[in-house]
Amino acid sequence: MPSAIRTIEVTGIVRGRANDERVHRYSQVAERTSGADWEWWLGDESNGWFGLRVQAKRSHGTAYTYLDHPGDREGEYQYDTIIRECESDVLPVLPLHVFYNGWDAARFRGQDTSCIRRTPWPYRGIYDWGCSALSSYAVRSLHYKQGRDRAKIVRYLEHTKPWSELFRERATAAGSLAERVLRHTLDLTISGVGNPFEIPSRYENFQRGELPSYVREVLASEPGQRRINMAAPTRLVAVLPS
Repeated sequence: MPSAIRTIEVTGIVRGRANDERVHRYSQVAERTSGADWEWWLGDESNGWFGLRVQAKRSHGTAYTYLDHPGDREGEYQYDTIIRECESDVLPVLPLHVFYNGWDAARFRGQDTSCIRRTPWPYRGIYDWGCSALSSYAVRSLHYKQGRDRAKIVRYLEHTKPWSELFRERATAAGSLAERVLRHTLDLTISGVGNPFEIPSRYENFQRGELPSYVREVLASEPGQRRINMAAPTRLVAVLPS
């Protein structure tokens, strides 16, 4: 995903929260080794923190072409890398994919999008899926099973949540911003989409934890400040205290 798009996306999330947001733009060096385009931490000191490591993919025609992008190790795709890195990390982090579909009226022309009407999310139109989210575990499962059509957008639509749904208060996802995002993300993770791969049990009893030192450095910066360190071996980090 082009860095300019990622920056707009993340800064757009925190727009209007200038008193408590921190965004730190890093180099792209670790995208290959971590599988993530950017990392997002939510929480507070009283209730603990958790992180989302996000891989963003945009649509190309009727497919997410770059789902076929290789990962860091031989035989891996990027989703394998981001899952492996999250599972091996002692930090409370979850892998997540975000899809940039766009709002072009012709985007899904000729494709059967009726599947998304069967999702539990309120359907207000195909435009709700202009930006959508899905657990990286589900992405791996769907991509692994689909053969030649493994990158087709319609294969993923019915399993994704509109991006906006990550923030909404629901019966199963109430409370602070951080708690809502965590509940929605865990729901996506544990559902598994008939995943043939085992999902770590820690996600079923997920515990928030401490911020890593590199994120504390970002949090220590002035509100709204964006610091540039093009040599740092990590990724774009956004920190939103709840």
